[in-house]
Amino acid sequence: MRSSCEPLVLVVDDDAGQRCLTSAALQQGGFASLEAEDGERALSLFQRETPDLVLLDVIMPGLDGFAVCEALRRQPGGQDVPIIVVTSLDDLDSIERAYAAGATDFITKPIQGLVLSHRIRHVLRAKQAWQRLRESEARFRTLVQATGSVILVLDRQGWILEVNPAAEKLYPFQRGGRVEPDFMERLPPIDGWDDSEGSLCCESTIRALDGDEHILLWSISRFASAEGATAGWVVVGRDITQRRQADERARFLAHHDALTHLPNRTLLLEQLQKTIELARTRSQSLAVLFLGLDRFKRINDSLGHRVGDLLLQQVAVRLQGCLRSADYVCPVLSDPPLPQDLLARSGGDEFIILLTEPRQLDTAARVAQRILETLSKPFVIENHELFVTCSIGVARYPYDGANVDTLLKNADTALYHAKNEGRNHFRFYSSRMQAATIQNIEMEKLLRQALARQELVLHYQPQVNLNSGRIVGVEALLRWQHPVLGSVAPAEFIPLAEETGLIVPIGEWVIRTACAQARIWQEIGLPPLRMAVNLSPCQFADTQLTSMIAGILRETGLRSDFLELEITESLLMKDGIIDTLRALKRLDVRLAIDDFGTGYSNLGYLRRFPIDRLKIDQSFVQDIGRENDDQAIAAAIIAMAHSLRLSVIAESVETETQLAFLQALRCDEAQGFLFGRPHPSEQITTLLCSHPQLPGFGWLSTGGAAPRPQERIG
Repeated sequence: MRSSCEPLVLVVDDDAGQRCLTSAALQQGGFASLEAEDGERALSLFQRETPDLVLLDVIMPGLDGFAVCEALRRQPGGQDVPIIVVTSLDDLDSIERAYAAGATDFITKPIQGLVLSHRIRHVLRAKQAWQRLRESEARFRTLVQATGSVILVLDRQGWILEVNPAAEKLYPFQRGGRVEPDFMERLPPIDGWDDSEGSLCCESTIRALDGDEHILLWSISRFASAEGATAGWVVVGRDITQRRQADERARFLAHHDALTHLPNRTLLLEQLQKTIELARTRSQSLAVLFLGLDRFKRINDSLGHRVGDLLLQQVAVRLQGCLRSADYVCPVLSDPPLPQDLLARSGGDEFIILLTEPRQLDTAARVAQRILETLSKPFVIENHELFVTCSIGVARYPYDGANVDTLLKNADTALYHAKNEGRNHFRFYSSRMQAATIQNIEMEKLLRQALARQELVLHYQPQVNLNSGRIVGVEALLRWQHPVLGSVAPAEFIPLAEETGLIVPIGEWVIRTACAQARIWQEIGLPPLRMAVNLSPCQFADTQLTSMIAGILRETGLRSDFLELEITESLLMKDGIIDTLRALKRLDVRLAIDDFGTGYSNLGYLRRFPIDRLKIDQSFVQDIGRENDDQAIAAAIIAMAHSLRLSVIAESVETETQLAFLQALRCDEAQGFLFGRPHPSEQITTLLCSHPQLPGFGWLSTGGAAPRPQERIG
């Protein structure tokens, strides 16, 4: 019986005695054998048994060995089976006929058993090696053909030995052709290159067959001949054009306003710091113009945020036209030599203009006056003729401040006075404006009393799971009800609280009150809700923040995973913040990034921090359904968050269109006026008791504009 590991040899010979002797020799050598007395029998056995090798006699009646060899090669699988021709003919003509018929090797009679065994093993090893080589080449070709990278195999003279479809699609490469000198000039010199340190890498830009320029990252490796000498090079190019464009877009979004495409506050601060340092060394002056639109909220409230956004875009265009001919509007991704003038959007309806080297006081005055006159002309937006004015505060270096913060603060103070004095004009900062500080002190006193006199209250806005329709959480929003001043807008007292440090005790009160309310809802039998509370960046300066939150959780009895702390995206960039976040995470509270997409964090930063959730900024949600980039940004944020296993919540959802878009992208949760306005705890309690399962997403919509970010603490 044949062992499964014994190679099977088909012995074809019309001489029965010779067949017997050959089979015996094969068996002694560790081979199994089949015998065929003529060509027809050999072909039949070959088809049925598929031998590993054929030992074929040449001289036979009927079909001779040459004809049988040719017939075997035509059989399915016959191309790969070794055929050794056995002949007593040792003339060159017979040998050439055997090889021409397809023989792998030949052996002459009389056959010695030992020689035959070694010859067969040698041939079978050669067959296996050839099969492995062919399989390896097939794998290599499949890989080369399937990959999206450009792959070229070149000999030392630059002739193309191999080229894949990706390369042929990109550039006029052709197998057997020569690489054009123009292409080789875009690669580093490879003649004489020592590859002991690995591959040679470089980056170059080429104009492809489609006419577009592509950026490729090249890796060049040497391959050697059997003697070890350089035989050629393998050139692999990865098209990084889209990645580079995405990087540029990310850098642009990090330093530019998404709505107006002007530099944002981050870029402004960087540029202003550089300009001050340079002005100090050159004993030069500069001016900062802080501009705010007058009664812009009225337009937003009456005509909607879309009209407001379009107005801001047109205002940005007019402001650029108002600058001096030498003034500078920062272009995308440029790093120009300083000093340069700069127009930036600070946020909301505020813009900042940096004027370098104003040689005279009236230089800034002339620019400010030009702005007032230009903006006083009507704007036509969606068939609405709108009139908008602005107020401008001006502060000068070094007279009104020697650093970035002081200059911006004093320009803002001057803007505050310009608005209070009737709007639609500009004011230079002066020491007399210190009277405003007195007013701030009075407001600070009232705010300190408000906490003691229980004038501060929390309202709660529902957060809805977009899959189930259930209210799964609420966000705590701070309100101030003063007995004389009435309802004080959060935008008026929260910045003051942060400036004075009152935000720390107020923030502690907010967390304690919110946690206690969440626990009350649980005790009356309502389903557990996540309580979202905003943390101000100022609170992170408090070294007792973590222990304070841990104490409140113990005091109120609220399980820590029902508390979610929202932080601003810009906070991630501060030194030491990751240690505080990790300490908070050890409490098992949830951490979320608020207003995500407006700052300058990226995937690298997000991976470093123990974040559970991203909150899409309302600026990207409000423009859903319009032809702009905000939809793409919102989709990118959701996809990116899910790739990092973070959940996503969208804020300021006001329309069914926005909701449908977010649901299609599998956004996890949302909040906004479409689901409900912020309400006191009593109304939220009634709501939770009467709507354990929402019948639809539009059940609580009351219309109106979305709450501004200043409504949230921090």
